Amino acid sequence: MTFPPERLGRRFGGHFVLLSTVALIPLIGSVSASSANDEAAGLHLSEIVVRASEGDPSIRQSFPRERLTPETDSGAYLRSTVGISAGRMGGHGVDPVIRGQQQNQINILNDGASQYGACPNRMDPPASFINMDTYDRVTVLKGYSSVLYGAGGTGGTVLFERDPVRLNNWTSKGDVSVGYESNGSSKRASGVGLVGDSWGSVRADATYVDAGNYDDGDGNEVATSYRQRHGGIGLSLTPTPNQFFSVDIEQDRVTDALFPGVGMDSPLSDSVKITAKGILDFDGLLSRLRLEAYGSLVDHEMDNFSLRPFTAMRARFVDSTSDTYGGRVIGDLRFDDLSLSVGVDLQRNEREARRLDGPTGATATVLQNLLWPDVAITQVGLFAEGVLPLGGATGLTLGLRYDNVTSEARKADVQARISPVGGGVFRSANNLYQAHYGITADRTTDHNISGLARLEHDVSDLTSVFAGASHSMRSPDATERYLSNFMGPGGVSSWVGNPNLDPERHHQIDVGFASDGGAWGLSGSLYYDRVEDYILRDRARAQASILTNDTRTTIYRNVRATLAGGELEARHAFASGWEGSAGVAYTYGQNETDDRALAQIPPVEAHFELRYDATEWLVGARVDMAAKATRVDADLTTGTGRDAGRTSSWATLGVFGKYLINDAVALEGGVSNILDADYAYHLNREDVFSGASVQVDEPGRSAFLKVSLNF
Repeated sequence: MTFPPERLGRRFGGHFVLLSTVALIPLIGSVSASSANDEAAGLHLSEIVVRASEGDPSIRQSFPRERLTPETDSGAYLRSTVGISAGRMGGHGVDPVIRGQQQNQINILNDGASQYGACPNRMDPPASFINMDTYDRVTVLKGYSSVLYGAGGTGGTVLFERDPVRLNNWTSKGDVSVGYESNGSSKRASGVGLVGDSWGSVRADATYVDAGNYDDGDGNEVATSYRQRHGGIGLSLTPTPNQFFSVDIEQDRVTDALFPGVGMDSPLSDSVKITAKGILDFDGLLSRLRLEAYGSLVDHEMDNFSLRPFTAMRARFVDSTSDTYGGRVIGDLRFDDLSLSVGVDLQRNEREARRLDGPTGATATVLQNLLWPDVAITQVGLFAEGVLPLGGATGLTLGLRYDNVTSEARKADVQARISPVGGGVFRSANNLYQAHYGITADRTTDHNISGLARLEHDVSDLTSVFAGASHSMRSPDATERYLSNFMGPGGVSSWVGNPNLDPERHHQIDVGFASDGGAWGLSGSLYYDRVEDYILRDRARAQASILTNDTRTTIYRNVRATLAGGELEARHAFASGWEGSAGVAYTYGQNETDDRALAQIPPVEAHFELRYDATEWLVGARVDMAAKATRVDADLTTGTGRDAGRTSSWATLGVFGKYLINDAVALEGGVSNILDADYAYHLNREDVFSGASVQVDEPGRSAFLKVSLNF
């Protein structure tokens, strides 16, 4: 599958006006200059920054890349951060979880753009489109700590960010690297280049990954192979010191991706993203104006016959699309004592997924299900966030946001042949909604109001504390509200979204501290989240408003829930070149309506790291561990059955090192999981076609080597 120009034009259609608007902003002419202090941006990711909001004293720590294997999946990379875990479905598409919240409870912004995957089974979550070598940093905002980054985001926000590139003279530079990992014989090559002058710059990047099946700690081969190609080009213009404009286009393609334990593999997943930005600086009340627009097209294919032996009774092929268009305008205002950001953002996501059926792969051409019946979700948001000083050592952050969210399933009445028996049995998505909930999919509008208040205080030159409270709302996504998956004899194994769901309402409080003594640091936080109308994926037992009574059937309903937990991090540079660090996180989740544990909540997870840095070379070791998961919801006869079961405790040991051969060449290497432990993270994934919970083992021992050249 490719994206020829005529297809791009047809899919973007009139939405392309949104993209071109920002690109044409340089034509408006010059603007009164204010100081511009931005320097030339780096060419590769240098750190992960963990924080709760701009300037607040909660957890903030940087993690250099050299302590990791040459990780190709950004979701797996993120879970090395305290408070973030993830569930694995295969070698590609690891889906991060922040403080027990997951999927669309987390906002992931790719250089300001939202990208939603096209797979109903989340083989392509938003983090999977990221080529981390092209970003200056990744910022994780835990909890609801800002109203600036779109609707929802009740669990947190992950920002993959590029800094504006401003050059003073002619510059050309680049980074290239090649890497190899022994377990799975995974090969990786990447390159990023930049040329430019004071007028602007051109950036280009390309990445290729060829990952094979890896062995787990018991020596069992895990079907996780895939190939990934990523390429992008970006143009930036800096006509004056107080103007910056950019246009970027990227394509990411994953082929022949295997997913063990689920009913299908993915021969192809393809995405194209276009972003346009403008930054204008002024003297006066309006100090900065930021304009952004983006468009994203994602196509996804999966089947049960092309990449695995065909053993099923029927051949099934799913062709799905997810198109997202959006933008935002933010004005930064500066008063005597108050800094205020006000703005508007909009986003439209259109999703359709068709499952085709036939006796063989070649004849799987009959529409069997509209899994996403042409779902369109449009969001328009208004927001304001400001910081008010309350004396020299105290500051108050206030934020308020309103979102108008409209959802509709435009093909909910389209009939599909759910069974070939007797000449064919036909059903529509509305037939399924009616059978399970007694309703049909009408156009729905949610009016969501969110807000936050956060007080920050410097206790001393070394220590700061904070306390915050927030109310945030999240509308149901396309799967929760409109999934239409008829499965099993008579539909007993169906998985059906609920068009009558209410938006989630989160009431969160958090407190924390951070101390930085130069050679040492200590930070911690506690949080509590009471959730009204938590959207629960459950089994049908004729609950309130549920007409079906069969635990093989998966439904959605609103319940009351509680999420709570804490995080603690410490570091100490105890001798010249030596530094030790540690972190631990715990999350508690409870379904208050049914008085049982929430599924898919990670147990206590921790890490310990020791490194020696001699400037030109460094070595280190890291231990990652998790406690036994005992609070589970694994019985589908009494609960959701989303947990695969209790998960044993585990610990892994890895070593790493880096040597700077000269100013241009660096060598990195190490061994992960030295003791060849057989383990899996507690968080598992679900098969949308069978409803089964699938826990995939992590790789066993693996050596890695990476050579980098910068010029």
